[in-house]
Amino acid sequence: MDGFSIVFFLSSEWSHYHRPGLLRAMARAQADHGPVLVVNNPVCPLSTRWHRPQRWQQWCARDRQTPPLQTIADNLVLLDARVALHDKLASGLPGAGHLNRHLLGPQVHAAMVALGMHHPRVSWFQFPTFCHYPGLLQEQLAVYECYDEHADVPGLSAYAKRRVRGLEKRLLQACDLVFTTSLPLYETRRALHPNVALTYNGADLEFFAPIGQDSMRRAAQSARRAPTVGYLGTLHEHTDLALLADMAQRCPDWRLVLIGPVQKGADAYQLARLRASSNVTLHGWVEEGDLVRLLREIDVGVIPYRSEAVFNRFVNPNKLHEYTAMGKPVVASPGIDVSSHTGMVRTAQGATAFIEAVRQAHATNTPTLVQERLQFAIGNSWDARAALMLGHIHRTLHARPAASLVHLSTSPP
Repeated sequence: MDGFSIVFFLSSEWSHYHRPGLLRAMARAQADHGPVLVVNNPVCPLSTRWHRPQRWQQWCARDRQTPPLQTIADNLVLLDARVALHDKLASGLPGAGHLNRHLLGPQVHAAMVALGMHHPRVSWFQFPTFCHYPGLLQEQLAVYECYDEHADVPGLSAYAKRRVRGLEKRLLQACDLVFTTSLPLYETRRALHPNVALTYNGADLEFFAPIGQDSMRRAAQSARRAPTVGYLGTLHEHTDLALLADMAQRCPDWRLVLIGPVQKGADAYQLARLRASSNVTLHGWVEEGDLVRLLREIDVGVIPYRSEAVFNRFVNPNKLHEYTAMGKPVVASPGIDVSSHTGMVRTAQGATAFIEAVRQAHATNTPTLVQERLQFAIGNSWDARAALMLGHIHRTLHARPAASLVHLSTSPP
């Protein structure tokens, strides 16, 4: 069984999906086996109508005679489907998950027929609330990609935490292969499932390549000027905004460039401090086409996460791989999983130590170190991750007898 088709069920809307590089890499790797289908986080008549009115209007205005398919990259096709109730709501109501299956199944099947996807299928799930979808396509292999400790998201009640853990347990039981994006996630999930693989996050090398040359130039001039410190990603409850605000206040000659949306729950007081600082720029959400221009001017990439947050202990941040793919030195708060970059990341606790670590990272940066980071990033690209994941899928499929699946335990590289 050399060829198979893949259907991804997205955990968020494609327009704000945080790991598009993986899906693009999968589509490139699968070019000889037909298109990769991505099921967008489905439209819900209740929640989408009020929270995403523009998307709801587009859905209502579409041609109902053909599947709502859109090519979003080479060999990568997006299906805009509909369910009765958003899965985060449906998973808590008896019968609602079954109704969503009943509605979603024909839409996905119609899309697969339209795309000529006839190979044995792999269904790929990314969130515990999708626990009622394995088996929907009569797939040969169901994959769960666990990229966060979902039950420890700040703000969840004790009841909500128990509920998420229960949903994830159901999803684990229904899936044949589990991918985990950090070492702590791997260690905890392999105690719950016999076929777990460690597959760290990655970076889109082609996208970040133009920035590497600028990083070389800036490294050669680092001793002559104060650093520009960059943060790429969402500002949320897990982000240590107080640390960033203290840095801006104590280092008025430094520039802080923060690129990413502000999420509900972020510390309002510390955000106000940042906005009041003349040396801080908060760009908010930035489209990919404008990112390179902003990232060219960064000297040091930072990951200021709150060390006391349980959620952060399970995170191997995308931005860690992205900073490295740009050739930037990285300074991070302790507690997050940087095992993918052993010896390449400075960690520091508290504002004083963190500022000094940034100062040293900038002062000691050289074109040679930039080149070493760029070379290291090749092994941590999304293409490398896609190849590793496809290898685990092939292994699991080939280990399968005619009527059942033999689970094999895997170890981290």
